[in-house]
Amino acid sequence: MNELYSELKNKIENAESILILSHVSPDGDTIGSNLALNLIIEKNFGKIPDSVYAGSLPKNYSFLPEFSRLKDVQSIDKNKKYDLAVAVDAASKDRLMQGAVLFDN
Repeated sequence: MNELYSELKNKIENAESILILSHVSPDGDTIGSNLALNLIIEKNFGKIPDSVYAGSLPKNYSFLPEFSRLKDVQSIDKNKKYDLAVAVDAASKDRLMQGAVLFDN
């Protein structure tokens, strides 16, 4: 486990731009996980990732800290290149950003 943690830590430290992905039709688990990771990265590494979702964002979770950081995947710059993408609460790539091309492979 320490090896895995060290690898993730190194990837975050070396990344200039980070993208955190939630699954389509976000629910409380994926929204909370996305925002928590966003805040952890900011607090521990001084970086603010882009946190994205696809579908409709339920407003009943707007009480969560930094809820406004969540961006609709359609609103992000499609030409921006990310050094690191982290998926939260998604079992497969096809559940991430349905209809949005974010990966080269």
